[in-house]
Amino acid sequence: GRLLAAERRLARIDADEVLRPLVQVLVRAAEPDPRHGSRIPLSLRHVAEAAGLGLLEAHHALQELFERGVLHLVDDCLVAPDLARLGEPESGPAFD
Repeated sequence: GRLLAAERRLARIDADEVLRPLVQVLVRAAEPDPRHGSRIPLSLRHVAEAAGLGLLEAHHALQELFERGVLHLVDDCLVAPDLARLGEPESGPAFD
């Protein structure tokens, strides 16, 4: 049980290290959108390069944000209904 808990903590740390720079890129590029909150007109390649990540890492990180419900795809554009929630880990305060 303790080993499993330790593995989960390490996985969360690794995920946070990938999510943090990606979220920072998304927040900086966000543009207000009265219908959807904020739109983020960036391609996967641009997000990955700006965050210093590989395409696969960026894809997995974006998928995590989609699964959390804090990022959506609308008309081929990334949309964040609430930018403050975008930077929140699954539980806990927002990133720095």
